[in-house]
Amino acid sequence: MKTTPMADANGDGLISVGEGAPYYGPVQVHLNTTGATDGSGDYAVADSRGRIRYERTFRTTAANVQMAERFQVVVHGIDLDKDGMLGSPLEVSIPAVCGGAAD
Repeated sequence: MKTTPMADANGDGLISVGEGAPYYGPVQVHLNTTGATDGSGDYAVADSRGRIRYERTFRTTAANVQMAERFQVVVHGIDLDKDGMLGSPLEVSIPAVCGGAAD
């Protein structure tokens, strides 16, 4: 199911994590660049042109392989106030793009 503008339950013009999660599901793996995939560690950051490169190998389970045709990748982080930083919790966590095998 694709997220649509109707997911913006509070009408602020943004689809927060809480508003978008019913469409793309809970976080299964954090795509940080090093360490455990539990959300700690560093993440790849887009350059000034919005380009990002991420490469990492993960071990998987049989259950994840069965779900591979339904996966979604959600990239978080939008500099809403255009100050060059992701300062507020909303800026850090807001979904910026989402896509995957089900699209």
